[in-house]
Amino acid sequence: MKSNFFFVLLLLIVTEHAFAQKTKFHIVELLPNTTETKEDVDFFISEVIDNRIYKNNIGIAQKGLLNKKVLSKFGKPFEEEVLDYFKTVFPETVSGKPLGC
Repeated sequence: MKSNFFFVLLLLIVTEHAFAQKTKFHIVELLPNTTETKEDVDFFISEVIDNRIYKNNIGIAQKGLLNKKVLSKFGKPFEEEVLDYFKTVFPETVSGKPLGC
């Protein structure tokens, strides 16, 4: 009876450890991208506002041989990462008008 109890207890501990939820993220980085084409427009992005309700991740990425789904997020805060990208694509000019999005 005791050996069955210990066997079941050991089995529960092993399965609990195997199915424990570990949140692993896929990190997405937009910069540095020095080869990005600079657009010739009369505006530049001055501010990015993140109005999403759930801000912990940006979606799901599939990784590995079996396309395991993992959450993805930016390496920096969302607003900062996107604003840095926009500053690369739409550089600030003297005649440009600032836009906030």
